Amino acid sequence: MRNTATQELEDWANNKIIDTVTDGKKMIQAQLKTRKDKADKFPLEAFPPFCKSMMKAYQACFGASPDHYGLSILTIAGAVLGNAAWAVERGNTHPPLFYSVIVDKPGRGKTPIIREVLRPIIKIEQKYREEHAKLLRQHREDNADNKNPTPSPPSKEMILNDFTLESIYKVLRANPRGLLVFRDEIAGWINSMNAYKNSGSDEQAWLEIYNCGLVKVNRQKSDRPLFISRCFVGVIGTTQPAILQQFAEGNKAYNGFLARILFSYPEDTVKVAYNKQVPNQELREKWATIIDRLYSLPMEMSSADDDLEDAKIEPTLIGLSEAAETLYREYYDNIANLVNESDDEIEQAVLTKFDSHVLRLALVLHFLNWAETEATDFPITMEELAAMKISEQAMAGAIRLANYFRGSVLKVVGRLASPVEQLAENYQVWYNALPEEFDRGVAVTLGKEAQMTERTIGRKLNDTTLFKRIRQGVYLKNFV
Repeated sequence: MRNTATQELEDWANNKIIDTVTDGKKMIQAQLKTRKDKADKFPLEAFPPFCKSMMKAYQACFGASPDHYGLSILTIAGAVLGNAAWAVERGNTHPPLFYSVIVDKPGRGKTPIIREVLRPIIKIEQKYREEHAKLLRQHREDNADNKNPTPSPPSKEMILNDFTLESIYKVLRANPRGLLVFRDEIAGWINSMNAYKNSGSDEQAWLEIYNCGLVKVNRQKSDRPLFISRCFVGVIGTTQPAILQQFAEGNKAYNGFLARILFSYPEDTVKVAYNKQVPNQELREKWATIIDRLYSLPMEMSSADDDLEDAKIEPTLIGLSEAAETLYREYYDNIANLVNESDDEIEQAVLTKFDSHVLRLALVLHFLNWAETEATDFPITMEELAAMKISEQAMAGAIRLANYFRGSVLKVVGRLASPVEQLAENYQVWYNALPEEFDRGVAVTLGKEAQMTERTIGRKLNDTTLFKRIRQGVYLKNFV
């Protein structure tokens, strides 16, 4: 028969476990609710009516997050604008260029979203290929008996998948309006920065390309350097949360590279069940019309007559309306306060870039609204383009979007801070609710409260970066 002291000790231990589990459950419930309430919802209302309805329709068909459609629309529309129109504020110019990354778990339909929004540009490229084929045939005829043939006509492209920096610059000579790099797995873009001989400066080049500045490239096999006056190259691609660490490798988190990226990064996405809904063909046709209208905007350029001459490009600068300027000033001051209040160098670098992000977003929203308005006359003249001002409506929408993207990139920064922050939201809540020392039973009970399967819980307990097993079935947290 057990003595009273032993029984009291066992009762105390059991009650302690019960209290731990009860308190842990309450903590998990409260944190999950708080995180859900605080999660930044993608602001569909920031978009013009058609774009908003298109995103809702595609979400109904395929279930993918509107965050991803929204970022794809903004990035691709910006690339179509290219060097035709830039935002200007107090003399500083801001091209509609974005480095955009769609972040989600596997099987969430990330790539099909981008491909769907890219459809109209692919059709434009098909026309370019047909025109280029005609030029090549004519070139072959003209040079059939020529011992000193003239150079072949360059092909005109808008989308690049496999490339080097030098190949990008060559393509820009044929299409100085601008390009869009599309990489399904965007980590390939990161890896390509150091994949080629003498490419240690590639990262620095991408830092500079973001502002569409002048680029000069000295080539070994040419006595004349490549010279691009407005190097417009947008980027879009997809990745998974587990790969985000690559975006901060080396000096990327501190030199402004990470800060230049917009992330669409929703929480709690699911792979939806199959349904027979298909997008309305009218949606595709209307989106194609919008892209065609954006591409019809005139661009001020003097073409190069041959490979010894450089094209000269002057984007039309679009200023802010008085009401838009008021909103921008308030937003600018708010960002300045956040930067000054932060003591984290990476967070400061990220926040500072939103002065420009919001102007780029406002410019694209302004032209999306213009392009989907049926009463608009097309095409417009250079004078009509120069007379435009970014509207209050566009700036208000841009601020909503900037707030969402700010939350997304700060979430990425948080994931880089520690292994716990790299966990999914519900896993983080579970980890934080666990006591410093606990047994497997407590972990399973609290894990189920956090919507985790027992198999996942077991896998996490075996992760030595998070836990240390001190004896059979008993664990210590590595981060308290």
